[in-house]
Amino acid sequence: DRPFDPSDRHTFGPAFTHCAVTNLRKAGVNDSVIMSISGHKTYAMFKRYNRIDRKDRVDALKRVEKANDTDMTKVENTKTSE
Repeated sequence: DRPFDPSDRHTFGPAFTHCAVTNLRKAGVNDSVIMSISGHKTYAMFKRYNRIDRKDRVDALKRVEKANDTDMTKVENTKTSE
């Protein structure tokens, strides 16, 4: 028996790693930090364990919509004085 090591991703198996990586990302943890915790050495492998679900896509579209939400009824004066 080896001692319990929570940073050893093989302790829990790949299903746990998928959940952990996804939950850390959704909590706003930086990708590099997640990779350090999960032990993924390449971004490609990190991406395989990071699950994007429907809520992620909907939230992303809402953020874009909010960022681009402008009041188009206001008319700005674009003429310059000559």
